[in-house]
Amino acid sequence: MKNLIIIALLGLTFNVAYGGIDWKYKEQSIEAQQGQGSVEAAFPFSVTGDESISIISVKTTGSCLTVDSVSGEYKPGTEGVLKIHYTPKDTIVGTIAERVTVETTDPKTPRVDLMLMIYFPLTYRIEPGHLFWKVGGDPNAKDIYFIDINGKGYKPAAIYSSSVNFTATLIPPEGRETRYIIRIKPVSTDKTDGAYVYLDVDMGDGTIEKRGIVAAIRDPNDPTTKMRSR
Repeated sequence: MKNLIIIALLGLTFNVAYGGIDWKYKEQSIEAQQGQGSVEAAFPFSVTGDESISIISVKTTGSCLTVDSVSGEYKPGTEGVLKIHYTPKDTIVGTIAERVTVETTDPKTPRVDLMLMIYFPLTYRIEPGHLFWKVGGDPNAKDIYFIDINGKGYKPAAIYSSSVNFTATLIPPEGRETRYIIRIKPVSTDKTDGAYVYLDVDMGDGTIEKRGIVAAIRDPNDPTTKMRSR
């Protein structure tokens, strides 16, 4: 019985003296705007116990993320910060989640996943985001609507098509209406064709944001449609 107690006490002493990394946060949230520069999130950490710990690698899930180098050995009691930089893409809206995986020499948790939630506040809406016609069908005009959600003065400044087979017209609001009409019409529906109708959005601060709208003539028997990007 004495042997068992001694072994248990030795194990307890070993665990207390053991080193590890304690992360203050394992999930952070930041807000980003399309077209802006990178935004930063900080994940503070500290080394606990009596043993040094090394950070071996830091891996991200997306190309929009970069991290400041934190690789190396950290002595007991050392505090540090893992800084993550996120650069928004123009096509992202809503909320996205990114994961950052940190590998260390901590035997208890050699791998830790840190989560970064990025929120993009809604500024305007384009609905629907695509228009389709059937091969051989009526080449009638169809409408898409641009809506300034928060009334901040966002508005379409220009519109153009990547294909001569699709015409695009921008119709400003009238009276009390606040939505712009984007009217798209195919010249011919004789064969499958696809294009992007590009919209320049005036963000009110001197910047222009570009958005793409899909317009395509599809064959019900052939799901593939070649898109013209320019």
